[in-house]
Amino acid sequence: MTTGDVPLPRSLAAGPASVYALNEQLRLVILEASFFGVYTFLVAFQLGSCLRTRTSLSWKRNLLNGIGLSLYAPAAAHLAVVLFLWYKNSEIALTLPPDHARRCQAEDHRPSLGPAMESCHTLGLRNISQSDQYDAGRALTALLALNIILSDAMVLWRVFVLWPRIWWIKCVSAVLFAATIATLSYGAYRNAGLDDTVSACAILCSWLINVWATTLVAARAWKRRADIGGHLHAGHPATRVGAVLSLFVWCGMFYTLLWTLLLDDALGVLGLPAPAARLRTAVRAAKASVLVDVVGMYPATIAVAVDLSGRFVRETFCVDDVPSLLPARTGQRGSGDLRAAHSGGAPAQPALRVGARTVSAAAMGSVSQRTEEVGVKKRPRWL
Repeated sequence: MTTGDVPLPRSLAAGPASVYALNEQLRLVILEASFFGVYTFLVAFQLGSCLRTRTSLSWKRNLLNGIGLSLYAPAAAHLAVVLFLWYKNSEIALTLPPDHARRCQAEDHRPSLGPAMESCHTLGLRNISQSDQYDAGRALTALLALNIILSDAMVLWRVFVLWPRIWWIKCVSAVLFAATIATLSYGAYRNAGLDDTVSACAILCSWLINVWATTLVAARAWKRRADIGGHLHAGHPATRVGAVLSLFVWCGMFYTLLWTLLLDDALGVLGLPAPAARLRTAVRAAKASVLVDVVGMYPATIAVAVDLSGRFVRETFCVDDVPSLLPARTGQRGSGDLRAAHSGGAPAQPALRVGARTVSAAAMGSVSQRTEEVGVKKRPRWL
């Protein structure tokens, strides 16, 4: 069966409901729901970690964790709006007469959600009003823009932590962040779906933020390469693998690669030569569905990687339990001094050295009279 020069699937003859049953938009909805499920797992893990350590963290770190968790709300709202629009358009598809359904399928094979299928919407017995479609599109764009802004703020936070006293770094970061906020806000106001020139400039600014932050983190890592190298070569192999993964996640290399793919699409919008034009279709599909989840998953992934790396070290070497086994100095409570110091002229006991701290063998309950070296190094600042 054909309509003009466009072949129609056999299932179309069964009725109008088959027109939109397995369309591209349904696949995008399923893809976004899958990413949202992964994001939910990461947020649950991050929330549990925050609840365990909330009393030991500063208010700035707790505020930062709160901002990271707040990225989950726009992602949930985005998925809710997409599901609502898909349901309404599916309801319209069910009411299309067979002839109208064939015409709609022949006109365009793209998703029924969006301005590209307005001709199909007008064929329905019931329709979503143009104002409702416009408001829904603006809401989707605004939610995506909000998550991008918050995620860029988290990215720049790494820069302020690693370079706290260099004013020109802060100035450049502030200019890039302000440009991103301005362009994203204007793009959301125009409701262009991040596909116009202003939104392309916003993606370019966000890409510059990620490249800028990644470069500065790499520069700090190079300055501390001796400490980082010692940490990566010490301890259990699982510790080394976790440290390497944490380093890559913390530097933002994977996240910057994602924004490089988005930049390819933005260069096409700006009329500039794009290095990978074939990826543009996939990038646009991701931008319309899973990007709002991915930009929120990155801060959560950092929190999970740091928590897992630190927990493995603590559980493997029982570092947290060492102070409770040590005797305090005379007249002092909880001095935290881990050096063996016995009063009353008792002979010195062999020491167990943990990192840069020395613990008496008697205090650790050791029956051995030899000195051991346990290679527990202090975690670098980037972890």
